[in-house]
Amino acid sequence: MSGIQDLQQKLRRSGNPATIVILALSGAVWIVSWLTMGRFGFKLSYASDFSQPWGIVTYPFASYGYGTAFVWILLLFYWFWWVASDNERLLGTPKFVAAFFAFALAGIAFLTIGGLLQRTTILEPGPNLSGLELVTAALTILWCVRNKTAGVRLFAVLPISGLILAWITVGIVLFGYGSLYQAPLMGVFACLHLGLAYLFAEGRIPGVSASRPSETSRVLKAQEKRKSKYYDDVQKRTKEREERARLKKLFEGSLKDDEESK
Repeated sequence: MSGIQDLQQKLRRSGNPATIVILALSGAVWIVSWLTMGRFGFKLSYASDFSQPWGIVTYPFASYGYGTAFVWILLLFYWFWWVASDNERLLGTPKFVAAFFAFALAGIAFLTIGGLLQRTTILEPGPNLSGLELVTAALTILWCVRNKTAGVRLFAVLPISGLILAWITVGIVLFGYGSLYQAPLMGVFACLHLGLAYLFAEGRIPGVSASRPSETSRVLKAQEKRKSKYYDDVQKRTKEREERARLKKLFEGSLKDDEESK
């Protein structure tokens, strides 16, 4: 148990425990899928014929373990690590996990709606959806909107701004998923959850903020809580003193009445 507790403490101290766990699970699934020739990963994917409903939640972790895609999977994992770690530190782990699954579900929902409207291969036994790509794209948009003018190096060589990276990400999703489903319009539906990421980053979704409470806010709330508790204690002690004074007065009055009656 001490080993598990030590691991939990290390994950919490890292500042991005959810990112580490997601990557560890995805990496483990990729290896097991490679060993099973893709059968394990296929069971976790989102089936285009709706025969695997659990895939709605598990598809981001699914992978077929294609050895020929080893370089791509390393690049994807690195990209996810970069944007997810920064976003988790911004949002806090609970909100980041909620955003991760919200983007995953939104991506699936829009693709399904697009398939129903367009009657494309998404409704036929065709490509199952798997991998971190949709969620990573949404997290990239979230990062880019917060860092529009920040300088990044595409492929560690080409310097671009966060805003340009956002448009490149949209293009990758648009053309990539449009080709995957052999229907260009499906690429448009695949990009719709990126719009939600943009609105989330801009704070335009009512009741949802793309930031964790600031340290100052937490301190002020703690001070307010202590102050409220202090005033409650003072009021309680004041009432107790008043009650004791009232009882004392009644007692002294009863003694005086007894003396007068004698």
